[in-house]
Amino acid sequence: MTFEDDAFYFMIKSLLIVIGTMGMMTSCTKIKYSAKKTVQVLGLYLLWVAGWSWCMVEFFGVLMLIRLCIPAISLPAMAALYFLSEYSPWQAVFNYAMQISISLILCMTQTVVLTMLGGGKIMDFLIRLFSFSVFVAAEWKFLRKRFALLDYLPDKSWRSLTLVPVSFMLLIVLIGTYPVHFIESRQSIIYLYAIAVIMVIVYITLFRNLFHQYKLQLMELTEINNHMLKRELVLMQKQVDDTKRFRHDLRHHNRIAAEYARKGEIDKLLECLEQSEKEYSEDDSVKICENITVNNILEIYAREARQEGIQINISAVVGTETGIRDTDFIAILGNAMENAVHGCGQSKKETCRILVHIRQKSGKVAIRISNTCSPEVEFKKGIPVRKNGKGIGMESIMRSVKCYDGEADFKVENEEFIARILLKQPKEL
Repeated sequence: MTFEDDAFYFMIKSLLIVIGTMGMMTSCTKIKYSAKKTVQVLGLYLLWVAGWSWCMVEFFGVLMLIRLCIPAISLPAMAALYFLSEYSPWQAVFNYAMQISISLILCMTQTVVLTMLGGGKIMDFLIRLFSFSVFVAAEWKFLRKRFALLDYLPDKSWRSLTLVPVSFMLLIVLIGTYPVHFIESRQSIIYLYAIAVIMVIVYITLFRNLFHQYKLQLMELTEINNHMLKRELVLMQKQVDDTKRFRHDLRHHNRIAAEYARKGEIDKLLECLEQSEKEYSEDDSVKICENITVNNILEIYAREARQEGIQINISAVVGTETGIRDTDFIAILGNAMENAVHGCGQSKKETCRILVHIRQKSGKVAIRISNTCSPEVEFKKGIPVRKNGKGIGMESIMRSVKCYDGEADFKVENEEFIARILLKQPKEL
């Protein structure tokens, strides 16, 4: 039953369907504006839906309204919620298109059930109100937090994934309205439910894979962070030991200085004070660049390199805002610097060095890290391969590089391993 003979009720029904669909959309959306502004935007959109629905049913019929629902109703809904949302563009489109495709199947089921029961307008309204309420509540409870976890995916990945719900959405509208309304064709109903089954399977499989990737990435980043923390703790312990040694040695310096003073040996006193000043004024905690994450990573591995007797020279110009997530900087720089220190150790050379050059310019971040290495570095398709299970992490580096449409190449030249990485900053910056 479509009730197309009553344009006013069909307008009410359209508003209910749209409000239910937008409720499903917002259940998996982070809203960045105040409640007042959100209500204003959605209120204007609902006025458009009401006027459009009434005019279409009154002058062109229900079938034409449904056929034009995507450009006239769905796309404006996406635009309104995208304006209100904190999600990246393609993640937002994926969410909205997925919810619309689910809502279309839900609306079809509501109409089929009502037709089988032979109910009227009141039953129609109550069935739709109840089913949408259940779906919105269920998605808010079970999907909202899970969907927010998928922020780790770059917008480029969401762009490809969006093809899935958009294809389902278009296919459902096509089969449901051509050549006739689906309620008039049992074959169309069978096809639509077949699509619904496939849709459920695809969405379950898709989200399971996405959450599995999320867990793997989280475990990997946790391992990297723990590894860096252990290194930092070792360095902190050395600083504590150095402080104890300094306090012990300082007493001897003071005694010697006092002795020179008593004897009036001013030249020797000054010489002693200069040596003391030179020895104890050295500070490894020099600010390397403005970006806190990059600075901390480079500082940790620079101190470790010096502890290993490795000469290290760092030139980094990276601002506080890059658009590149801290986790990706950790994955790229943390692994690359660890590889550099590890490569120097494996080279067995008396003199080892690491050169780090990082620049942020013209919407890109360029990284070049070279280090002394053993000539036996093995490559596979341009990527150094793991030999003993240590110091590679290339999977993490390459995955993070791809998130920013970046490039990376690695080579050995003149007994130096050279890693060059180029990252494109997100256009939002």
